[in-house]
Amino acid sequence: MTENLRELASENDKANSDITEYLGTFSAIWMTLIAPIIVGIFISHWFSLPKGETIKPVVIVFAAIFTIVHLFLSYLEIKSKKRNHTHGEVTIVYDKYNEQVSTYNRLRDVYDYNCSLNISQKTATYLVSNELDKAVGELSKYLSSSPLPLVDSEEVLLEKHLNDLLWPLIVDKGSLFDYEESSLYNIALYVYNDESDKLDVKMRFHDERIRIQNRSWSPGMGHVGMAFLHKEIKCCPDIEQSTELSSKSEHDYKTYRSFISVPIIACEDNESTEARPHGVLVLTSAKENQFELQRDQMFLLTISKLFSIYLDKYEHTKKMISLLNHNEKREPENEKNDHTS
Repeated sequence: MTENLRELASENDKANSDITEYLGTFSAIWMTLIAPIIVGIFISHWFSLPKGETIKPVVIVFAAIFTIVHLFLSYLEIKSKKRNHTHGEVTIVYDKYNEQVSTYNRLRDVYDYNCSLNISQKTATYLVSNELDKAVGELSKYLSSSPLPLVDSEEVLLEKHLNDLLWPLIVDKGSLFDYEESSLYNIALYVYNDESDKLDVKMRFHDERIRIQNRSWSPGMGHVGMAFLHKEIKCCPDIEQSTELSSKSEHDYKTYRSFISVPIIACEDNESTEARPHGVLVLTSAKENQFELQRDQMFLLTISKLFSIYLDKYEHTKKMISLLNHNEKREPENEKNDHTS
């Protein structure tokens, strides 16, 4: 529509220019040639009349028509000099229209992206919540089982549950975090180990092209340890531009270019208890600016809280089983002492 308007304005200006040119040419010929000749003939006729004879009505009518035509042409010439071209104004309107269309398309794309992101985040949260419900139910069933389970089976159950809880984020990682093939996605869950005082990898999903090392981190060391120690999200758009973090490994620079680390705060953590976090949820990418706090912060904090609920339940279950096993060992000793006495 705007393109047609622009073409029509250009054609209109060209037509106006042509008409003005023709009118100017005719007016010039009239003023410089035709009008002087007619005026000359009229004056000659007037002065050649015999004495006492008046000008004929036909001549008077002709002179009046001549005067009207002359004045009309003069008027048209004056107006043609004051005419405005519409092409320039239309071009301005056209450019403003294109700017508005560009703004509208950009805002529409942002709106569509935000709607899609919102749906993906809600879906992932819902799926993780469902997996949490199942995992807590299995832990309760596990605790009430008889005979008591072996201690080693706790780790197997933990890995299964963490796998199920992380899986919704892996399946929809492209929609949630804009991961692409070149991003070399890496999503890992670090859990704090009281005995070694380190954060160990308990579950990791990653691009097959990444050479995994599964390093453990002490509190305060690296972005994992810093997120754990400070109990706050650590987001780095580009590790090469970071003033807090650096790496001597070229592999790390290429593989873990950007990251976001989310501490899994214990449910009972408050000013009076100051409990240690359970661990840290880490996402990394080989691309810079992969993560945005405005987009990812609330979603990942919600997910980390769901992990916190599970790990609280897991720690409680682990302690209860240990206590029950300890009591079972003491009962035979008490019975033996009773018989002896």
